[in-house]
Amino acid sequence: MKNKGSQKQKKRDKTLTEKYILEKTFTKPVCLWTYEGGIAVKEDIKVLQFDISIGDDRILKKVEVLFAFPREAYDDVKKGIKVNKKIKAEQHKPIVKPKDRPAVVSSEREYIRGTGKAVKITLRTGHVLRGHQVYSTRYNIILKINDKTVLVYKHGILEYKRPNNKAGAANTDSKAGAANANKTTKEQPPVTMEVKVID
Repeated sequence: MKNKGSQKQKKRDKTLTEKYILEKTFTKPVCLWTYEGGIAVKEDIKVLQFDISIGDDRILKKVEVLFAFPREAYDDVKKGIKVNKKIKAEQHKPIVKPKDRPAVVSSEREYIRGTGKAVKITLRTGHVLRGHQVYSTRYNIILKINDKTVLVYKHGILEYKRPNNKAGAANTDSKAGAANANKTTKEQPPVTMEVKVID
């Protein structure tokens, strides 16, 4: 007799994968936020191993994508995103080779422990996302920002924090963020995020 709980968990896991979210959950257009800014994709998206196929003729490297959300959620999502100007000025670029990327967390469990909690994620572009972590996979984190789903790519994370930790603690859960934990940074108010449309 099969365990019904494990079957339900497998089904839930499938609906919380990058492929399922981008291809089936998000309504079009979908905003893909890259190092160059936002792209609103009206065409079908197909998630490949290392790339995202847009329509029939455009390929976007996953390593270029930092986060994604449905365009209809834009107004709510942008209220939960700020920009750290110091980090933005550093003009980080994607690290193409996985072996050259800093370890974002000491273990996969660090992200799993954030599930169900408020988290603060600083991306390599300086975007600071604050939301409720819904789920974490090996490569992605699913956040709710103002009750809207946002898919975050771990390769773009510079710092990952659970802000509700005790005050005075370093409060940094990631190795990549530990180097920046001592820097004094000032976040700016919510930003105007411009989105280019791809037909």
